[in-house]
Amino acid sequence: LKPDFKEAHFNLAYVLVELKKPEDAIKEFEIVLKLDPSYADAYSQIGKMYMQLKDYDKASQWYDKALAK
Repeated sequence: LKPDFKEAHFNLAYVLVELKKPEDAIKEFEIVLKLDPSYADAYSQIGKMYMQLKDYDKASQWYDKALAK
């Protein structure tokens, strides 16, 4: 996995979502955002992961960030 290839990190995050590993998926989505802070879908996916973790405050914050992009 190339460290600066955001699409690979995004795809890996989706695999982790399917494997029911939201914490690991969040880490990968955050790498995507470090590489491209304008990647709105990564923000919303992190919000979705926090919803699964029942951390609704964090989920709301990430959804707000997605809407701002």
